[in-house]
This record gives sequence, structure tokens and C-alpha cells, in this order.
Amino acid sequence: MAPMEETISRLQVQSYLINGVRQYISISASDTSGNKPVLLFLHGGPGSANMSLIHTCCPEIEKYAVVVNWDQR
Repeated sequence: MAPMEETISRLQVQSYLINGVRQYISISASDTSGNKPVLLFLHGGPGSANMSLIHTCCPEIEKYAVVVNWDQR
């Protein structure tokens, strides 16, 4: 199944159906040129989603890395 995708400026949000459960992944970077390391923030619940946490508390990290945020269940 193809992912649903939404792009907001430099933030890309995709949802995937994994074992019957909808899960969301966001990918963001200040620019996509060059070879930046990937920073994976894996949130496993329970409770509310933390997808906006990195973008809110330390957005400058996107200058140095591609930030991938996975709110899994």
C-alpha cells in the first residue's frame, strides 16, 4: 500500500499501515543538499504523540541532520 503523504514547507509527513495499525513518520531538514546524518527519534507510547517535540524544542538541529520522527504504537 502506498503511503499517504503531506508536505508542509520542509516537513514531510507520511502514514503507513503496519500490521493493521496506522503509524506516522515525519521527515524534516533545513535543506536536502549534501550528506547529513539521520537523527531517528523513535517514540513508542503509550500516551500522546511526540511528533512535534523536536521541532518545538530544538528546531536548529535540522541545520545539521535530517530529523526522522516515528510515532509508533
